[in-house]
Amino acid sequence: MTFTWSKQLSVGNRAIDSEHKNLHNIINGIVSSIVSRDIAALPEAFELLEKCLCAYFAVEENIAQAINFDFTQHRRAHQNLLNEFRLIKNGITTKGGIWSKHEEKDYIDSLSYCLIRHIRNDGRPFKAVLDTHFYDFKPDCADGNNILHGCA
Repeated sequence: MTFTWSKQLSVGNRAIDSEHKNLHNIINGIVSSIVSRDIAALPEAFELLEKCLCAYFAVEENIAQAINFDFTQHRRAHQNLLNEFRLIKNGITTKGGIWSKHEEKDYIDSLSYCLIRHIRNDGRPFKAVLDTHFYDFKPDCADGNNILHGCA
């Protein structure tokens, strides 16, 4: 039931793709916990997801600043993504491991869909600008303030 990373999900930047792959792996871990009904693992897994989402947001914002990309709308998309994951987390953790196969499928599909939608749709304008830079582009870290590592 896990979803698979594909090249089509690349946004054209190694650092951001790495963050997306990391989030993808965390979501697959949550999916495994849902399928096995390992409710003890879910709070920690969702906490890790939220921590890594915040780190990923910082990486993207840092790169956006370096390429003069107006990040206002994308910042809102990040907040919406975080809120969606929190809703899923709240929905599933209140069930105490008691959910139907249909609900299980809905949780799994929702988790996967949120990230894929964010990458493909919300990220489209950002990707268009990233595609004008080298895949390995990183902002100059001379000032020491740039964050180019998330949770990976």
